[in-house]
Amino acid sequence: MKNQPNMIEEVLTSLIALPFSAVIVIAVFVMRSVVWPILRFCGKAALKGLKRALAKAHESKPSVKKAKVQASLPTPDIFKNAPNLAPARQVRF
Repeated sequence: MKNQPNMIEEVLTSLIALPFSAVIVIAVFVMRSVVWPILRFCGKAALKGLKRALAKAHESKPSVKKAKVQASLPTPDIFKNAPNLAPARQVRF
């Protein structure tokens, strides 16, 4: 059978556990009050930079040369003088 701890052992156990638990609690408070705001600031800055990069990527306009090429596709010689044909808008293969 296991012996029950006596009063001195309980007091010594509490006195030894108190500094260890105090160190853990202090470390948690330091992390919460110092490190967390720094991490939050870095995260917000990273998201802001990502939003700027995405905004610049969406602002890019197609070049004028591509627009001109898309507007006028090459017409075969056989159809150039046909009166009832509309200009080609797409090419299907």
